[in-house]
Amino acid sequence: MSTITQIIEHLKGSVQVQTLVKGRVCSGLAPVTWKFPRINIHRITTVHDKHMGGASGLADARYQVNCDAETTVERDAVAEAVLDRMNGIINADLGEGLNVRSCFADNDEDDDPPAPTDAKETPIYRRRIDLRIWHTESVPSL
Repeated sequence: MSTITQIIEHLKGSVQVQTLVKGRVCSGLAPVTWKFPRINIHRITTVHDKHMGGASGLADARYQVNCDAETTVERDAVAEAVLDRMNGIINADLGEGLNVRSCFADNDEDDDPPAPTDAKETPIYRRRIDLRIWHTESVPSL
């Protein structure tokens, strides 16, 4: 199972997150049929740490978590649920070999839409959280 899939499953395992988004957590583009609120996760970058002897078996990954909703109150509730679940994890197994040494929010910002120009438009409010996740990874044998 990929790291991003394990993160999604970990978020879905939170009663608080489930109550708010009802399983609408994904990577990539969210299905157009999904209602709001929802959580969308993207991997931004991964640095595979090394030391003088080669690969260290540790990776420093950055993920962007978008919390989308139709109101700022709903958006903030979802974002706080994500932070409660992920921020501050230390030495925890998230399943199937993903050992998180540490996880913390590196950035947290609002991305509010411009005012609608048409009465039919529904503004989507987004809060972006960048998570830094330092985790173990397999080291290829030579």
